[in-house]
Amino acid sequence: MAQMTAKDLARVLEAAVAADPDDLLGWLGLGRTCLALQDAARARQAFERALAILPGQPEASASLARLDFMAGDRGAIERLRAAAAAPSTAFYEGLYLGQSLSELGALAEAKGVLEKVRAAAPDNPFVLLELANVALQAKEPGRAGAYAMQAATLVPDQLMPWLVLSRALLAEGRLGEALSRLVSTAAGFSNEPAVWSELFDVAMLAGNTGAAQTAAVELRRLVPGADSSYKHGVTLLLADKVADARAAFDAAIKAAPTAPEPKQGLAKCLLAEGDEAGALALLTQANQLAPADSGVANDLAILLLRKKDAGGALRVLRPVLAVNPKDDAANLNVALAYVQDGKKKDAAPHVQAVLGSDDPAIRKQAEQLRGMVAG
Repeated sequence: MAQMTAKDLARVLEAAVAADPDDLLGWLGLGRTCLALQDAARARQAFERALAILPGQPEASASLARLDFMAGDRGAIERLRAAAAAPSTAFYEGLYLGQSLSELGALAEAKGVLEKVRAAAPDNPFVLLELANVALQAKEPGRAGAYAMQAATLVPDQLMPWLVLSRALLAEGRLGEALSRLVSTAAGFSNEPAVWSELFDVAMLAGNTGAAQTAAVELRRLVPGADSSYKHGVTLLLADKVADARAAFDAAIKAAPTAPEPKQGLAKCLLAEGDEAGALALLTQANQLAPADSGVANDLAILLLRKKDAGGALRVLRPVLAVNPKDDAANLNVALAYVQDGKKKDAAPHVQAVLGSDDPAIRKQAEQLRGMVAG
């Protein structure tokens, strides 16, 4: 027999409270379920109805404070602290306080609160999952993975514990295992966009273009639009399927005409086909839409440098360095522009800035430039 989903449960509970509008437990259950579904408006309505039936009901009060916190009211944390400290405190009051403290970055306090809740409910997967998230933020990936694995074992049909487990593996530097875990997870949750989105990111990080392309295709199936089309285009271009990549980037541009990334992707296709003028026009448009976008500005600067337009390259790179003075690619290209313009003294500090770059290609170019700008 198929297990009831959260959406199914919400429908059952809605029917129950429609039949009996004074069903306090029904309203509380509906509120919890809507919170799990990230439907804040319906959750708020349910908890407000619970309070109307029983004014001061602790869980409903704490839940409304949690909803206020999620909506940006950081002062609601004090209401959550008060609810969790009350003698009648039950499970949800402590859980919501722990979640909110975690989101504030108060990790030690969040851990203490959640461990107290766990002592009363040792096998609750939601508490274990929150403890995993706190451990990840505290840079304790081994502990996070252990909590996530426990949660996943308790609720294997729930996606989030498996995602957190893969994040913990990634944080430990176990990239291959993180990718394998996501591939396995995607097989069981093939209609969940979140798993394909994370699989795409990790596959790209691992250089596994095939897995990334599979994820992008699934994302286009589940959430068609600019972002998924763009991701698909990136993977197709990496696979040298330039014509197919062009079609994907065109679809992304049609869906989001003011987004710079699809234009940048299409420009790369045009360059691969030898259309430098078309690529320059697209990158110029993308740069005008997002002057501080590092990827777009650096791609445009490289084309301008090819045309011996050092001044133009410097103009498009300055906004990037204004936002992030440590941008390695921008510093390198600024140095190249100054050298092309005969201003070696101006190039020197930008060369120095990237001599220790994590990117070996940038580091190699910086080493070559160092001798040219010395003295």
